[in-house]
Amino acid sequence: MSREILFRGKRTDKDEFAEGYFGVFKGVPQIYVPFTEKEEKENEGHIFSAIGGLWHKVVPETVGQYTNRDAANGKIFEGDILQSPKGEILVAAYAGTQFTLRQLNGRAKTWLHANSYRIIGNKFDNPELLEVRR
Repeated sequence: MSREILFRGKRTDKDEFAEGYFGVFKGVPQIYVPFTEKEEKENEGHIFSAIGGLWHKVVPETVGQYTNRDAANGKIFEGDILQSPKGEILVAAYAGTQFTLRQLNGRAKTWLHANSYRIIGNKFDNPELLEVRR
């Protein structure tokens, strides 16, 4: 089984995530985002075209790895908050040696049918979704 090793982190210069390859340069965490084919053509001859993409500085606490699983509406990264078809709220997390889905009570749950779940936010931008409802 091949896996795509990608990371995501919140950019320091914009209130958005960068998705790509993670690196630390001179102590600064960064995500390298390769150009799309269209961007490659648009930047042809520019200095950035030599590296084929851009590096974005990111907030270290927000960096999460792609779980190699997809929800109904996108790739699932560590820290994503998902909702099951039955309305259950879960968080994608890394535990020891593997990625898990965690219920709000902390229990692990199987990834079975993860593609039927929807990403409804992430723990950095939407912590209120993690509040236990009574």
